[in-house]
Amino acid sequence: MISLNSELFLHHYTAGSYQIVAAEIRPCEFSQACPRNSLHAHDSFEVCFVRSGTGRYIEEQTEYALSENTLFLGRPFVKHEIILTSEEPMLLYYCNFVVTRTGTKADTSKEGQIIDRFLKQPMTIVQNCRHLNAFLPFFSTYTASGGCLSLETVSKAFLLEVMQALSPKGTPVLDAEDSFKAGVSRYLSAHLNEKITSNMLAEALNVSPRSLFYLFKKNFGSTPVQYINQTRISSAILYLRMGFSITQVAALLGFNEVSAFSRTFKKCMGVSPREY
Repeated sequence: MISLNSELFLHHYTAGSYQIVAAEIRPCEFSQACPRNSLHAHDSFEVCFVRSGTGRYIEEQTEYALSENTLFLGRPFVKHEIILTSEEPMLLYYCNFVVTRTGTKADTSKEGQIIDRFLKQPMTIVQNCRHLNAFLPFFSTYTASGGCLSLETVSKAFLLEVMQALSPKGTPVLDAEDSFKAGVSRYLSAHLNEKITSNMLAEALNVSPRSLFYLFKKNFGSTPVQYINQTRISSAILYLRMGFSITQVAALLGFNEVSAFSRTFKKCMGVSPREY
């Protein structure tokens, strides 16, 4: 487990009712001499933007294709790996960060609403994020020349742009070429804060309810309901560690009642959210 606290330089930003603690935004190159990093996890979000080249991102046995202008996200405590897939190097910029809520009231600020949407269930990968290239000359030249006064302002703006890009926008999340695992992951990423039934998931994945049950058992070793609940509880653990209240977490994850959330949490984890 790689900890954000191991970073030498951390920046602290206020955004609405949230605090962001982030490492420096840095370049990283994958080449024939170093074509992959090892399977690993962080105690923070890790966002990466592909400046050039091609590769693969692997997260929990699901693979995603990487190419120029691809933005992708590593979730806290989830093992992942990046692999080069061409002879040409792949250059990406990356940053690790955590978000903590400092207030309990609804956040109506623009920055707070961006973070709210991101935290509900961020997307894993987004293609064609060309607008993020506008930030890269600043990070490569301004900091190299010793500048620091504007660094935090631009870095905060970059992270907010990233969180906005990775937030579900209500557009279709599946296409005909998706693998089953990738299709499930993308659907849950966009709808985890809503009521999800097996029939709704079967329709989105274009399979029958009976086939859905079989495919879940084959790919995940659990029923659709068990997998959805476990995914929700994994997100709940992250929210609780960020300082969200039990009531807030229940609402963020689509539970109509706190008691229903607490029962599901205890069934999955063996203890109640309060005991956890």
